[in-house]
Amino acid sequence: MSKTKKWKWTIVVSSIIVIVVLFVITTAKKNTAYYVTPSEIYASPAKYDNRNLRVMGFVIPKSVVWDPATLNLHFVVTDSKKNITVDYAGVKPDMFKEGQGVIAVGMLESYHIQATKLLVKHTAEYRAKHAHILSPIQKKLDSP
Repeated sequence: MSKTKKWKWTIVVSSIIVIVVLFVITTAKKNTAYYVTPSEIYASPAKYDNRNLRVMGFVIPKSVVWDPATLNLHFVVTDSKKNITVDYAGVKPDMFKEGQGVIAVGMLESYHIQATKLLVKHTAEYRAKHAHILSPIQKKLDSP
């Protein structure tokens, strides 16, 4: 292979690598969702406006409005300092309730989250539905 052909191949391969790297970086920036609290959003709103976010906080009691016919859920999230309203269209998570820890994943538009996903915090403790019946049996099995 002559030097000019090697040079051309080097340019073609280098160009392809640059294009792939730029594509990966651009895609990663668009799909990255940052974990933030309502206070962080209020501290620098321009930084987060029209961006994909994961807003963490607790559901304020008596702020939940659920319409089972349209599957629209509206509630307010707080970090005990600032509040952010959240709208979510979809099936309400089973463990979702007032006072519960929640992460709303979605786009921020002027102090309002249009959520596409809700992640609900739950306790790590599991209790069987009939734990009161199983407890005496378990104690007998555990004893030597």
